[in-house]
Amino acid sequence: MKSGLPNWDITQTTIGDEKAPLLMIDNFAPEPDAWVKFGATQSFAKLAPYYPGVRAPITRDYLQIHIPPLLPLLADVFGYARGAKFVEVFYSIVTTAPEDLVAMQSMPHFDGGGDEKLALLHYLCPASMGGTAFYRHRSTGYETISDARHAHYKKSLEADVKTHGLPESGYICGSTPIFERIGHCDAAYNRAVIYRGTSLHAIDIAENFAFDPSPESGRLTINTFLQPA
Repeated sequence: MKSGLPNWDITQTTIGDEKAPLLMIDNFAPEPDAWVKFGATQSFAKLAPYYPGVRAPITRDYLQIHIPPLLPLLADVFGYARGAKFVEVFYSIVTTAPEDLVAMQSMPHFDGGGDEKLALLHYLCPASMGGTAFYRHRSTGYETISDARHAHYKKSLEADVKTHGLPESGYICGSTPIFERIGHCDAAYNRAVIYRGTSLHAIDIAENFAFDPSPESGRLTINTFLQPA
């Protein structure tokens, strides 16, 4: 696939048996170093209860530069025929030590906000920082948690916890008795990954991860959530 930006290197694939769409775009930002430097000027704080780190809001300039060239791809791959509108966009850095995670942070999750919500994850860190993994819930077979599946998934997960117990505090980096890992995207500097928020996913932390809070040397990403216009 080719995009409107000639330096984009695009890979289109699917996740698991449900074949949820997944886009990976290398060379995503024209000036990625500028976004790292701008991030270094921002004030990061704990802004979300379950994100395992700190975040900072980002200027709308990011959306104005990067979203318009994506629109044909979003229409073709995700059915965003009328365009896209953003829900949230912010810098993120993983800083929470494994032993400080709560049980929900030690399992795969899905992004609330409706079945059509998309997550755009822009890595501004090297591959050594780890990537993003995708999972199947073993007892239901669900790889995506739609609004229609949510109640059944929640009930089944509660039953699983009664059988297997809560996970130990730590990042899930592989299959467990409750979840099976079914896919993975490596981090790479200036790589963007786009997937449906309904897909079960989790941060995949590399070995000897330092939990560095610096935007210039830590696991810096820009996280954008989109809905169809």
